[in-house]
Amino acid sequence: HNHIIQPTAKSAAADVDVRLINMKKIIISLILCCAITPLAWPEIQQDVKKNCNLLGLILAQNHEEGRYMVVEPKTGLGHLDINNKEEINQAREYIKKELIIPEYDIFALLDALFELNRESISLEIESDMQQGYVIDRDNHFMKYFEKNGGGFKKLYQENPKAFGITVVSIPVYDEKSNIILVYLGTQAELLAGAGWVIAYRIEGEKLIELGRVMLWIS
Repeated sequence: HNHIIQPTAKSAAADVDVRLINMKKIIISLILCCAITPLAWPEIQQDVKKNCNLLGLILAQNHEEGRYMVVEPKTGLGHLDINNKEEINQAREYIKKELIIPEYDIFALLDALFELNRESISLEIESDMQQGYVIDRDNHFMKYFEKNGGGFKKLYQENPKAFGITVVSIPVYDEKSNIILVYLGTQAELLAGAGWVIAYRIEGEKLIELGRVMLWIS
């Protein structure tokens, strides 16, 4: 005869506890997986705050001697509309074709650049005049572009060491290869400006430029 053992209330409760513990373990594992790899690129640093700390190095690299860049306080991709899939796909294909880094496949880093910059964020880095950049948090420079503000002419008259208005993206960083990708666009006059996607390699405290692709010019 086969005996079916009816579970006691105690053993049934224990089974429920085990199932709950296992469920909790699965949920915790899923949370940890998502926290570590919210996107599908394990080597690419996706901590936005850490990435934005690299902007000081990037901005210091791009200013003119004796002058300082005026940087908009929110990140962006210049004239690219992040919500326009067709426009982003065209830009992606163009950059992949033009920005060639020997022995390095830029595809994943470029995808991460667009993904991480879906939302504009406020820059947390401080201005550093010595390193050649000022974050325009108090709207001191943007006021020149309001109605009757005087534009670039008045901006340069009153701030002769300033150079243009610059927009930067959140950079993306491949920790394995030490390669950074960032968008940087500067408008120096009404009809003098350009926007670039630039690749750098970090070597110690220095950035070595590996290449850049122009996305727009005026």
